[in-house]
Amino acid sequence: MTIYYVSKEAIASDNNPGTYALPWSSLAKVNATAISNGSSVLFRRGDTWRENTGLRKSGVGTVALPVTFGAYGEGALPRIDHSIDLSSPSQWTNTGLPTNIWKATVNGYQIGQLLLDWNTSSPSAAIMAGRAGFVRGTGTATTILLSISEAALLRSVDNWYTGAYIYCYRGTHAGQNRLITGYIGSTKTAIVGSGSTWDASDSYFISGSNYDGMEAAKMFCWSQPDNCVYFNSPSGNPGSVYDGIVGAQRFRSNINSGSGLDGYTPAYPTSSFIVNDIEFTLSCDDCVLQVGINSLLDGCKFSWCGGEWDVENGYRDGYGIMYWTACNNIEVRNCTFYEIYNNAISWQYGHMDNHKIHHNIFINNGGGNNETWPQSATYSNFTIVHNTSYGNSQGVIGGQLESERQVYSEFFARVCDQNYGPGVYINCIVKNNICYSTSSRLRFFAYSLDNFVGLDGITYDYNCWSPDHTDCYKYNPNNLLDSLQQWQTIPAAHPDMNSTSDNPLFVDAANGDFRLQSDSPCKYEGTYLVGYSTRNPPSMGAFEYEDIPPEPPVTPGDLTPFRRT
Repeated sequence: MTIYYVSKEAIASDNNPGTYALPWSSLAKVNATAISNGSSVLFRRGDTWRENTGLRKSGVGTVALPVTFGAYGEGALPRIDHSIDLSSPSQWTNTGLPTNIWKATVNGYQIGQLLLDWNTSSPSAAIMAGRAGFVRGTGTATTILLSISEAALLRSVDNWYTGAYIYCYRGTHAGQNRLITGYIGSTKTAIVGSGSTWDASDSYFISGSNYDGMEAAKMFCWSQPDNCVYFNSPSGNPGSVYDGIVGAQRFRSNINSGSGLDGYTPAYPTSSFIVNDIEFTLSCDDCVLQVGINSLLDGCKFSWCGGEWDVENGYRDGYGIMYWTACNNIEVRNCTFYEIYNNAISWQYGHMDNHKIHHNIFINNGGGNNETWPQSATYSNFTIVHNTSYGNSQGVIGGQLESERQVYSEFFARVCDQNYGPGVYINCIVKNNICYSTSSRLRFFAYSLDNFVGLDGITYDYNCWSPDHTDCYKYNPNNLLDSLQQWQTIPAAHPDMNSTSDNPLFVDAANGDFRLQSDSPCKYEGTYLVGYSTRNPPSMGAFEYEDIPPEPPVTPGDLTPFRRT
């Protein structure tokens, strides 16, 4: 068992042994090194890693000897930043095609999102163009079928991709580019430069080398062939127009103990890891951290994730954490999720058991807090308790286009799905949470074809869902409810009988202080939960009420989480 140290101080080098005195310097070194069971990799607080990679490990540790990724020293959380800084005017050149199209070299980064005015208190997101996602498909040596409609790509029908490239990012022909020279009639069969016949394993997307489809201001595309990002900036050089620009990459940090291809059998059934006190930010892919079985995430921060086109399915996506198939024995505690495009935590497909989600904070996430896509699988022993949610479904990234926003802001959303079949839920509880929505969004979203499937295995109670508003509960495709009182009368389920819709009365929510005021209706109104509550009866939410708060508050400017258990 070894402790490895990683820092950005001058003495750090990947040629070092990785000791405290002689630490490593890069994520690439961590990823390339075999980490033995029971060992730890510690990143120095206050440092930022901004590399063309993420933290990526699979099949590490055992239940008895987990591998730990954590922090050492003092100061802010160590930060793994998946973006490239494009703020300097010197990075941008005018293409003259036309004069409002500017480009910047991105040094091998795959850019899926641009965030503008990054240095201000209210960044905004640019809008993608010239990029397209396609499902896996086939093509001959001279043609490739494009399967996503132009309308879904913010492109006009007559604006085909002639002159752009198709880039194969995964499959037999990964890394190949094919230039589009035209189309066969009005079909989406592109005539491409000669090359190998692509097969069904290939996944690919458009990588425009021109400005086609970028008619509006703030539209951009990433071009893989010439390693540039193109941006429509009619007001001049983007580096001068905007107060900071960052380009988020289209990949994730991935610490994964693995799931099998069948969706039910773990690839590494005995692996185990711990991630504590690390910040993950600015990944525009489907998640920042994809985790498998036997994992603990404690005191981490996830921010500014998601927003690019899903290259497989043709829509925008992005989660803070995704649990994908056969993920058992999971705990997420004391974490902060901020400005996630979709949901902060998503569980998708395959049987899962024993998940504990508690004492976390969810702020301004576009989709909301938690969602499940069981697809006829069984989810058992899920415990979602003592969490605080504020202002979700109005995140900046989620607000690129109003029509693309997700519309729920609750805990344990979409407990059944009308497209993939209802899940089976056994012994799941959602208690002692506070969910305060600052916009008129759905608070609870339970698709169920017969109204009640999925609800009988989940116990909702002692929560604060505030405030009531029109259509704030949805429990099947056709039933919308306007209040907690209506929600409580659903036959057979009778959820949230001891819950409230009153304002929780945070100390200063606008500035990130989610502790409770002395007259809060959530103070001492929860139910005692062994292993989670610190007094009896407890308060609802992530913070137990105390007359003299022992910790400073979390603030939007510095969302470093602190211990709440």
